Amino acid sequence: MTRVYETDNPNFADVVVDVVSSPVMADLLVYRRDDARSEAHDETVWTFVNTRENAHLIVYFAPKTLRAAHLKICYVNSRMAAGWTRRHKLKGKLKGLGRHAFHT
Repeated sequence: MTRVYETDNPNFADVVVDVVSSPVMADLLVYRRDDARSEAHDETVWTFVNTRENAHLIVYFAPKTLRAAHLKICYVNSRMAAGWTRRHKLKGKLKGLGRHAFHT
């Protein structure tokens, strides 16, 4: 499970994310599970945390008007449906990004 902290400043994010409405448009299908804190490594299951210090990944959700994201995600209702939809340079790296490790 990837612990995610949401920042309101893109300069402090590891990844800028665009949430899309259709799985066809997404790079990654994410199952959001906020009731669990630790599970085996799984970058497709996200739990949101309240502090940066407890996060594996710091994200900034791009406004719909910006559309300048590193990663497009779509939330799904099933853990079985979660996963990467295509090849992507972040695949396998989301939990290991660390603070500000990925910038384009």
